[in-house]
Amino acid sequence: IQTNSLSLQNGSFIFNPTFGAAMGGNITFQADDAVDFSRSAVITYSALGTSGAAGNLSINANRVAIVEGSVLSSATYGSGRGGNVTIYAAESVEASRTPENALLPTGILNNSLYGTGQGGNIEIRTRLFINRDGALVVTNSGGVLPRLFPILTGGPGGNILIEATELMDISGVSPDGFIASGPGTTTFSSSKAGNLTLSTPRLVAADGAIISSATLSVGQGGDLTVNADSIELIGRSPKTGNPTTLITSSGRTDFAPLIGAGAAGNLTVNARSLVVRDGATLNVRSFGRGDAGTLAVVADSIR
Repeated sequence: IQTNSLSLQNGSFIFNPTFGAAMGGNITFQADDAVDFSRSAVITYSALGTSGAAGNLSINANRVAIVEGSVLSSATYGSGRGGNVTIYAAESVEASRTPENALLPTGILNNSLYGTGQGGNIEIRTRLFINRDGALVVTNSGGVLPRLFPILTGGPGGNILIEATELMDISGVSPDGFIASGPGTTTFSSSKAGNLTLSTPRLVAADGAIISSATLSVGQGGDLTVNADSIELIGRSPKTGNPTTLITSSGRTDFAPLIGAGAAGNLTVNARSLVVRDGATLNVRSFGRGDAGTLAVVADSIR
C-alpha cells in the first residue's frame, strides 16, 4: 500500500497468512505522512501445523500510531519461521492504550506459539518512541492471553531492536491494571527468549511500566541491553502499586503460578546518567529455580 497517509479504524483488517508449505506474502506500507491504526489489525502468520514461513510486515512513514486495541503481528503457529516487523518513522512511533477486557493487548505481538518455528524479529527506528497505557512490543515463545491459561509451547523468540534518536517515553498500565506498558521478550516454553536492545539519548520509564526479558519455564531468558545518555526509572503504577522496572528474570511476580526453571538473561546498562527513584527498580532476579542473570552498569553518574 503506497499513499500519502493511511488510516485503519473500527475493525479494519489486513490479512496475509500462509496455510501450507509456501511462504506467506509480505505486507508493505509506504506513506509520505502518517499511518494510523485504531481498533484494527494487520496480520501475517504461519498457520497451526504448517511449515511455510510467515511474510514480513514493514512500514515506512513519517509517523506511525498503533492505538486502542490495534495489533500488528507476523507470528508463527507452525514449524515455519515468523516474519519480521520493521518500522521506520522519521518523526514518531506510538503504541498506546489497551482497552479494558481486551482479548489481546494493543501493540506489536511477534510470537511463536504451539509450533517450533523461530519467531520473527521486531525493529523500530524513529525520533520519538512512545509506549503507554498497557500497550506492548513483544516477541514471545509461547504466551498468555489475559485471564486465560498460558501457552507453554513455541519456537525460539525473535529479537527486538528499538532505536529512538531523541526520546523513549514508556509509561503506565492498561485501564484495568492487568497489562504494564513496555517492550519485552519472554519464553513460556523450553525455547530461548529473544534479546531486547534499546538505544536512545534519553529513556524515561514511569508509572509501573516494565521493560524486561524473562523466562517462565525451562527456556533460557534473553539479554536486555540499554544504551542511553540519560535513563530515568520513576515511581510506581498509581493503579496497582507495582514498581516501574528494568529487569531480566527467571519467573515474574505477575505470573506467579509459572515457575521459572531456565536461567535469566543478563542486563547491561550503558549511560552517562542513571536515575532510579520513587520506588522504581533495576533488577536481575530469580523468583524460581533458574539462575539470575548478571547486572552490569557503566555510567558516569548513578543516583
